[in-house]
Amino acid sequence: MERLEELRKLISVTTDQVEFSEYGDGISEEWIIKAETRLGFPLPESYKWWLRSYSGGEIHGEEIYSIFEIELDNIREGDIVYMHELYQKKQKYQSDILVVSESKDDVFYFNLSKKSGENEFPIYAISSKQEYAKDFVEFLEKRITNGVRNN
Repeated sequence: MERLEELRKLISVTTDQVEFSEYGDGISEEWIIKAETRLGFPLPESYKWWLRSYSGGEIHGEEIYSIFEIELDNIREGDIVYMHELYQKKQKYQSDILVVSESKDDVFYFNLSKKSGENEFPIYAISSKQEYAKDFVEFLEKRITNGVRNN
């Protein structure tokens, strides 16, 4: 929980770089459950915290996929479930890849084959196929503090 509070503070002082909804204006639990049901697996706990807390948004103008609180048939982009189904239909990525952000410098995804005991997944970069962050919290921290540069 301390990491989440540190992240919340970082987000609150970087409003020139981070465009999220106000803290506390997040997605309802009902829509998270609908998304998980449709995906067929639970989303990472840290990602669900972000959804519940901020709903969605951008870092340095780059969208982080979230869950839109509208029926999936009416969505055309930006919703993590819609994008996952689209990528699977087009066979763009393997089924154990859940893309969370497509940026100028890379595509970042939850590696679903590397689940930890705390229901977390590391985030990998498509270009290197290497771990970029051990979880969603670290991913957000890196994207906020490093901008669009890879490290």
